[in-house]
Amino acid sequence: MAKSAVLLDIRRQPSANIVETVAAIRAELPALRAVLPAGVNLSIFADRTVTIRASVADVEFTLLLAIVLVVMVIFVFLRRLWATVIPSVAVPLSLIGTFGVMAFAGFSLDNLSLMALTVATGFVVDDAIVMIENIVRYIEQGKQPREAAEIGAREIGFTIISLTVSLIAVFLPLLLMPGVTGRLFHEFAWVLSIAVALSAVISLTLTPMLCAYLLKPGALPVEHVADGKPRGSSRACSAPTKHSLDWVFEHQRTLMVIFALSVVVTVFLYIVIPKSLLPEQDTGLITGVVQADPSIAFSSMERRMRAVMAAVRRDPDVAGVAGFVGIGDTNPTLNQGQISIVLTPSAERSDLASIVARLQRSAADVPGVALYLKPVQDVTLDTRVAATQYQYVMRSLDATALNQYATRMSAAFHKLPELADVDSNLADRSRELDLQ
Repeated sequence: MAKSAVLLDIRRQPSANIVETVAAIRAELPALRAVLPAGVNLSIFADRTVTIRASVADVEFTLLLAIVLVVMVIFVFLRRLWATVIPSVAVPLSLIGTFGVMAFAGFSLDNLSLMALTVATGFVVDDAIVMIENIVRYIEQGKQPREAAEIGAREIGFTIISLTVSLIAVFLPLLLMPGVTGRLFHEFAWVLSIAVALSAVISLTLTPMLCAYLLKPGALPVEHVADGKPRGSSRACSAPTKHSLDWVFEHQRTLMVIFALSVVVTVFLYIVIPKSLLPEQDTGLITGVVQADPSIAFSSMERRMRAVMAAVRRDPDVAGVAGFVGIGDTNPTLNQGQISIVLTPSAERSDLASIVARLQRSAADVPGVALYLKPVQDVTLDTRVAATQYQYVMRSLDATALNQYATRMSAAFHKLPELADVDSNLADRSRELDLQ
């Protein structure tokens, strides 16, 4: 049964941390409940930080998994304990240093910055691996670890610097990208560039020092005999490579045909794959607009809103629903009502699209109103409040021409099978009585 309530919508300041803000509000709730009179219940209807915490936790797990996989791959190919430990040290040190620069620059830990750190995990060990392999080569030739570290670092230093500069150059277009896309990926590009630059510094300083103290000639397996041919585990790795290269050199025309087909397929897929600036999220929240005839009275609109809320509440995937009618900041006209829907956990319900379609079918049984629903997104670029997911804005100084072309545009949109819930916000459909 629907109950009357006062909805308090709390929004953070632009510079505030939303997770910390919500935690502080939750800490104050017991004190607020204690001063409320009997019969008044204070509860949280929706918490936007639930999905934020979950998404950040997923990216953090992905970051840790990436670190573990990188270390395992290093061990598989280097096949030495200390040779694996030394480049692996570059991963946490580069990430910790990146955190420090992020804090100094005022960046936040969000999905994009954590994703940048995850991508950087594979990059930050490259320089250290190149450095340690060059040093190990001189140790295998009979030089002492300290001498091998000095010679190897001096020899490979310019190569590491050039590798770092070339990687950072790849991210420069993201740093210079204008508009909304540039603002979205600004921190992403900076975090990646900082992590790669720090890994180069670590590879040129800490890695040679660790090699000089931790790598011992007797602890390194001899991978080559006097004639230069590989043996042991090196043979197991180099034999498939040799066979594949031999095949490539013998079938050059075939490979060129495969390459050309790959380019054609790539272009085709780029054309046919659906494109979007931002992917649609399943935040577990749906917002909507209940719209009736412009001439409807407030009491009639209230009854229809209660009927729509009751129909929505009966859905098994709905955990809670709230709505209001009347003119306000987010509700410009009397014939509209705002509705907010909280869904059950994603593991216990169906997908978002099917839920929206099912709720709209349920609301269709309420006469005289239409229900428009759209999923709540963490990142939105809308400058206007709209009832539906997409909006097409038309402007004109001539009200008559605007009405005429808006009607024609709406009729054209109705003919497109890809579109649903097409509506215009021109309130010119009221019933009129002309008294003479």
